[in-house]
Amino acid sequence: MLTAIAFGVFGLGIAGAAIGLNWNRIRGMFDDKAVVSKDTAVVCVGMDNSKIAGKCPGAGLDANNMYELLKPYANGGISLLHSQHATYNAVLNALSQALKHDLCIFFYSGHGGRDEKARQGASGETDDRNEYLCFYDRMMVDDVVWNTILQAKGRVVCIFDCCHSGTMYRVLDRDDPSFSAFYPYPFTLRRFFDRIDAKRKRLADRKPDGYMLSMSFDEVTEQVAKESDELARGTPDLLCWSAAREYEYSYGGTSGGIFTNALLASYNKGRTYQKVWDGIVKRMKKEPNEPVKTQFGEGFGGKVFT
Repeated sequence: MLTAIAFGVFGLGIAGAAIGLNWNRIRGMFDDKAVVSKDTAVVCVGMDNSKIAGKCPGAGLDANNMYELLKPYANGGISLLHSQHATYNAVLNALSQALKHDLCIFFYSGHGGRDEKARQGASGETDDRNEYLCFYDRMMVDDVVWNTILQAKGRVVCIFDCCHSGTMYRVLDRDDPSFSAFYPYPFTLRRFFDRIDAKRKRLADRKPDGYMLSMSFDEVTEQVAKESDELARGTPDLLCWSAAREYEYSYGGTSGGIFTNALLASYNKGRTYQKVWDGIVKRMKKEPNEPVKTQFGEGFGGKVFT
C-alpha cells in the first residue's frame, strides 16, 4: 500500500515538473495571439533537380502549388525559385529580403540531408548530427537557416517538405546558453537532466572549482528557467511545420510530397493555423513519416497565413 502511494506521489511530481518546465508552451496553445500582418512576403523553393543531390520528382509541383496558395497573401512580394535558379545565394538573398516584412513565409520542397554518422560534440546538436537543405549548387546547414531567421523583423513561418526536417530551422549547441531556451522536444527526464548538466558545465567553466557542486538542484533549475525566459524574449516568433522527424525520410512522387498534399487538402480559406495543422496530422496518420510542429512565441492563433 505504502509502495503504491509512494509511486503515485512520485508520478504526480514528475507530471508537475513536466507541466512547469513546459508551461509557456502549454499556455501558448490556449492564449496564442490572433495577429494580422501589415505586409507578408513569401519565398517558395522547389528543387526538382539539384546538382549536388540529384532529382526530386514532385518538388517543383509542390512549390508551384504553394505559390498559388500563398500568392493572395503576399502583399509584400513573393519569390518562386526552381532547380538551377534556386542556388544557395539566390535563396539566401530572397529569404533575407522577405524577413524584412511583418510576416515571412518560407516554403521548401526537395532533398533534405543529415550527417551520415553521429559525431559526439562535433556538430553541437542533440542528435550529434547536422541537418541541411539541398539547393542547386550547395547545401544550407540548419544553423545557417536559424541565423538567417534571427534577422526577422516580425513573425516567421517555415514549411519544410523534405527528409530529416524536424529541426531544420536551427542548430542547438550544448555549450551555448540558447540550448536551454530552444529545446524543441517533449519533456523527458533524460532531456531534462541533459539541460541541467549543460548548465552545470557552463557554470563550472566560469567559476572556481567546487562552485558547481555547491549549487543545489533547485538553484540550477531556477537559473536554467531564468536564462530560457530571457533568451526567448529576444527570439522572433516562429512557427515551423516539418514533414518528418530528424531521423525520418519524407515521401512523395510526381504528384507532389505527401506532406505538402496533406497541407493543401487541409487548407480552406479562413481556417486557423491550428485547424490546418490538425488536418495535416489526421491525413498523415498512416504515413511512414510523422509531421513535426514547433513554435516559439505567439502570433499564430488566428487565420492561417495572415
